[in-house]
Amino acid sequence: MDWQWIANGSFVILGIVGTALFNSLKSNMDNSFKSVNESIREIEVDAVKLTEKVQAVELLVAGNYVQKSDFDVKIDAMFKKLDKIFDKLDGKVDKHG
Repeated sequence: MDWQWIANGSFVILGIVGTALFNSLKSNMDNSFKSVNESIREIEVDAVKLTEKVQAVELLVAGNYVQKSDFDVKIDAMFKKLDKIFDKLDGKVDKHG
């Protein structure tokens, strides 16, 4: 019967040590998950800030460059002016030629 008491006592001690070890591991995992969740939240906040900055840059770029329609109008006017200049030059060459 002495061996039975030793075996039972050993199982109780192993159970207590196992429970303490399990609780310690669980606590460490909970802390790790909290840390990971906080990191994910920080990354999400940073992603939102970066998105806002990119949108601001897009607006800045779109606002500072000439739009295609305005560019086409100006280019057409410039070519008309050049055509007039070439016509005048051709007229002078024909008179003197």
